[in-house]
Amino acid sequence: ACICRSSKTVRMDRASLIGLTNKEGVNIYPNPLRNNQKLQVDAESPIVYYAWYTLDGKLLKEESSNRESQFTLPWPNDHSKHLIILLSDGKQQWTRPVIREK
Repeated sequence: ACICRSSKTVRMDRASLIGLTNKEGVNIYPNPLRNNQKLQVDAESPIVYYAWYTLDGKLLKEESSNRESQFTLPWPNDHSKHLIILLSDGKQQWTRPVIREK
């Protein structure tokens, strides 16, 4: 079972968001996204679960599936400019802030 299913909300303060875009385990790019770009995920191991959250912790979209360690994701919400993505390989989970510029 995926460890991230136990919580349906994610909370991050401003300090938590600084420097989290590219760290060990998983990288996301480009960030910020421009226009209709898709988010590229590059992880050390295959991702089995991901979820998009608003900054106040509301779940927008989640998916459990066996993905490769490199894949792209579309932006899930036309109204938000700032979201948080949670990614898990089933053993670890990572949260990353993502920005979209229009």
